[in-house]
Amino acid sequence: GSVLQRFTGIVAENRRVFATAGFATICLSVLRASRQTIIPLWGDHIGLSASAVGGVFSASNTMDMLLFYPTGSVMDRMGRKWVAIPCLTTIAIGLILVPIASTTWLFVAVAMLTGFGNGMGAGIVMTLGADFSPSRNRAEFLGVWRLISDIGQLGGPLMLSAITAVATLGAASAATGGVGLIGALVMWLLVPETLPKRPKRAAEAASTG
Repeated sequence: GSVLQRFTGIVAENRRVFATAGFATICLSVLRASRQTIIPLWGDHIGLSASAVGGVFSASNTMDMLLFYPTGSVMDRMGRKWVAIPCLTTIAIGLILVPIASTTWLFVAVAMLTGFGNGMGAGIVMTLGADFSPSRNRAEFLGVWRLISDIGQLGGPLMLSAITAVATLGAASAATGGVGLIGALVMWLLVPETLPKRPKRAAEAASTG
């Protein structure tokens, strides 16, 4: 009973954060989990061999890794929303374009676009969790934040399966992309920027020194 009470207490205390930034995080987790499923399945759907699909997916993930450092730099200099919104939007657009990726080169382009989008958001979920965590009950807050991210990771494939059962993989991919665009809109309009503002004097000293 006490664990449940603490959980509901944390959720109630931080309900606005969970309803806005938490919702956007779920959308991002749905995109990321769905991308891992959709890209290989679509490659198979258009007749590529398993080794070709594997090669394209590896290249997509390499693109993702190359962005780790620049993403962290932008996040710390310009703000969290400067990476979160482009990340959500780019993966979403990539997944919306999947149904028209009927040739090998279009498939490669879409796979690389989703990899680029994913890399743009490297570390954003944990950074936002740390930014929003209150000084009191921080560990509990981060536990709920992690749970929110996990819900998205689980929800992505479930949503894909449900839509694919009644429609096509292309339709499921486009619908997932739509979820990402909603997440980007929520991030843009409802989530405050959490990059700590540097004191003016320190900023001036940094720019002159």
